[in-house]
Amino acid sequence: MKFIKDGLFGLAIGEAFGVQLDMEDPEFNTPVVSMQDNRAYECAIGTYSDDTCMLLASMDSFIRNKDLNYNDIADSLCDWVNENKYAACDYLFDISKTVRLALMDYWKNKNYELSGIIDEKRQDASVLSRVFLLNIINNDKTISDSKLLDEIKSLSMITHNNEISFLGVFIAYKYMKYIIDGNTKEKALAMLKRYNYKKYFSDISIDKYKRIINDDIKSLDIKQIDNSSNIVSVLESVFFIISNTENFKDAIITSNMLGNANGVRSSIVGLFSGLIYHEKSIPKEWTCHLKRSDYLNKMSRKIKQVLSM
Repeated sequence: MKFIKDGLFGLAIGEAFGVQLDMEDPEFNTPVVSMQDNRAYECAIGTYSDDTCMLLASMDSFIRNKDLNYNDIADSLCDWVNENKYAACDYLFDISKTVRLALMDYWKNKNYELSGIIDEKRQDASVLSRVFLLNIINNDKTISDSKLLDEIKSLSMITHNNEISFLGVFIAYKYMKYIIDGNTKEKALAMLKRYNYKKYFSDISIDKYKRIINDDIKSLDIKQIDNSSNIVSVLESVFFIISNTENFKDAIITSNMLGNANGVRSSIVGLFSGLIYHEKSIPKEWTCHLKRSDYLNKMSRKIKQVLSM
């Protein structure tokens, strides 16, 4: 299960590179190619942020419970917000408004089914990284897509309770599953396009993702890619970048050329690229700066141990 470390370190490195340039303008001519001190949030070089923290919180809950307990995952997410647990620096930063509002609601009612934000306008991409937990725990299982979708909805609705988010998370899970199973990135994307989404999702939601699952995302010009943080735009940009680069380093550099939502975009580019090219492909001059890398290694080992029981 080496893919766990590939994905986790890819996510953390991608996010640490991206958040240092979060909310900056697009830069197509002289892109940043190295890790630097965080210009956006004034934290040290190599500091990952919310997307990695939320995956770690979800993994920690599974390790403790040896099962999916969605209220406990929500409690772990609250521990991250309230106690800065799982973080790579001494203070909370870069938490999306959607996540903050949802966790405030959860803290009041202690029911994960009632906390997620329903408003379509608030369906940002901060829900995506957590689904990697399902890729990890379902790797050696035969699971129906209806059961998978139930897990995706339960895990997502802690913060994002909307079909557009559910479909985006479903697409991310399926792509990672195809890659983990040994398919090339090209074949994995082709498999995404062939899937019958109408079995589980409405035409309105499917149409939102048409540039990924119907069109040729690779052939677009980079300036046609929206750089905002909503889940559809982030997934479009991620698949565009993955389709047009051939290694981890170029994928992350290209991600940050787009500007604006560099943090969340680069975290998912890093997650996918880590699975495609593996941890050994991540530049050593980047990994040497990653904060809490020992903790990431520890979490990878612990979840493997739980799954081997």
